[in-house]
Amino acid sequence: MSPHLYHLTLSPSTNYTHSATGRFTPGQASLALATETHIRLFSVSEGEFAPITPRLALCATITALCTVPRTDHPDLLLVLSDSGNPTLLEYSAAEGTGTGTGQLVAVAAEPLCRSGVRRSSPQQYAAADPSGHALLLAAVQTAACMYQMQYAPNATLGSPLEAARPECITLALEACHNTAYPTFATLEVPLAQAQAQAQARLGTSLAFYSLEPNLHTAVRGNARHFHGAASFLLGLQGGGNCLVALGFPGHVVVTDMQGDVTIELPLPGRNDTVVCGVSTGRITLLQTSVGELLRLDVGERDARGVAPASLRHFDTLPVCSALHVMGSGYLVAVGEGDVQLLQFESLGTEGEGEGASPPPSGLATSAANATEARLATEARLRVPLAHLSLTDTLASL
Repeated sequence: MSPHLYHLTLSPSTNYTHSATGRFTPGQASLALATETHIRLFSVSEGEFAPITPRLALCATITALCTVPRTDHPDLLLVLSDSGNPTLLEYSAAEGTGTGTGQLVAVAAEPLCRSGVRRSSPQQYAAADPSGHALLLAAVQTAACMYQMQYAPNATLGSPLEAARPECITLALEACHNTAYPTFATLEVPLAQAQAQAQARLGTSLAFYSLEPNLHTAVRGNARHFHGAASFLLGLQGGGNCLVALGFPGHVVVTDMQGDVTIELPLPGRNDTVVCGVSTGRITLLQTSVGELLRLDVGERDARGVAPASLRHFDTLPVCSALHVMGSGYLVAVGEGDVQLLQFESLGTEGEGEGASPPPSGLATSAANATEARLATEARLRVPLAHLSLTDTLASL
């Protein structure tokens, strides 16, 4: 009797490395979670992770996930992978099978680059304009292109517009809010500087890219130089035109495209860095490298051109790779461990003294070595949640 090889996956991988939120289904906000090869939609409106679609398996390795908002229809999901074809996915309830009530189907897939993961292929970073009119895709090194969305008769990607860039390394990409034209911000390091490993000494550049609809071109604005090794970028909603937050070791800088606003706020620990964050119309949260959640508030500029800003302790969570605030009052924390669903008990604004209070004494984050840093992190995680309560988790396998 000849032997046979029997291969069966008992439990698919749930180590989620990419995530996005949007109104992918009619009438409710939903969460898209993706491993390197699978995508699935979840609903969290009832305080738990309820699957909406079965797992969508891709014959490719996912490199980026992005929400493309639409006003009159459910949002689209942009998927970048090593296939070299940016793909738009749409929720379809009519074709649902198995677990969940619907299915993600591809509505557009445009060839952009060769298959495979290359640092010069624009498949590592993706951001969509909040109005859904344009997308910017960027590579790790130099290359970037912008797409103008077309919705008539069906949603599709227009011809790619190459963004003229100097030789640089891209560290982060974010869409800007409150702009007349689709605008994006990138964190860049000159290639020669990166090869010399001199970022900390020479600094980082913040560049803005805009779509000129009449000229049908992608324009790069003047880059602004900052001293220090910035590694985090977040587009802020409200407070100004193209307002962004940059994370440096030990401090955060809030600035805009024109440079009219530049505010530096210290982090609780001199060795802390910002690893992820989320900004909505009501709250902006930043998480440091030791798990501390900080609430960032930026006000409107006064007659003197000064914008008030504050950075206050909010809560403490295990270090995450992404944070998402859902419209139903929930916070989704995606990290290397389990994906957590937490409910907002308050926004930290009931009492200024409580919201502005520092972490408990003895939990300072300026540890000089790895052992002290680990002990400080473990002590922080033992502190009870102040403004959040855990409602559900997704196991990471």
